[in-house]
Amino acid sequence: MNYINSRIIGTGSNNVIILHGFLGMSDNWVTISKKISAYGLKVHLVDLRNHGKSFWSEEFTYKVMSDDLKLYVDKNKISDFNLIGHSMGGKSAIQFAYNYPSKVKKLIILDIMNKTYDQNYLHLKILNLFESIDLSIYDRRTEIEDYLFENLNDKILVSFLMKNIERDFSNKFKLKPNIKVLKKYYKNICHKINLYEDFNIETIFFKGEKSNYINNIDIKEKFEKFNNYKIINIPNAGHWIHIDNSNLFIEKLIPEIT
Repeated sequence: MNYINSRIIGTGSNNVIILHGFLGMSDNWVTISKKISAYGLKVHLVDLRNHGKSFWSEEFTYKVMSDDLKLYVDKNKISDFNLIGHSMGGKSAIQFAYNYPSKVKKLIILDIMNKTYDQNYLHLKILNLFESIDLSIYDRRTEIEDYLFENLNDKILVSFLMKNIERDFSNKFKLKPNIKVLKKYYKNICHKINLYEDFNIETIFFKGEKSNYINNIDIKEKFEKFNNYKIINIPNAGHWIHIDNSNLFIEKLIPEIT
């Protein structure tokens, strides 16, 4: 039986689990987690399958990610916890809370909602870059960074993506994510999750002011099935609200999870 990898920060009795986004990993959330753990929280940063240090699998759907998290919380005897998910991790969190509502105290969804999105051109470009790159020809990380920057022209994005590259036992560079499978299932990941019954768990949607992942039409029309929700807008932030305006994000988050 495979268990997803995790990193735990804090020793409080109040458990929080954070699910990263597409091509992300638990490491992306360490800085935020160290800050919020000071409020008596025990923060579980998990790597979803085919990401980070978690196992690779030929299957990649919201259902199997939900089942992976169920195995994790059962193994660690965690119940009645707050669940946070960003982007793809937000949809994964919705799927888990829908399947196992008794486990989740409150659901925090970061800049995503339950709808079908168009396939993101940038995501596809990154997947193609990672699929085609020959890491064996590089001796230094800076060489890989330069190659990615030439193709993406975004230093912050390149810094984020470089976390997906590590050295193997022979000191050669390799990719952490299972790019072949992520590319195969990418269209599926963009799809809406089917919710057949009303969703009664208290749900907080955080929206980046500069992001179009949740737009004004969505706010008016797309929250069917969610009976108990509110929206918190984070100004001066795009899709990565926890990075773009981290101090305000933490200020707004803490009252919801403590």
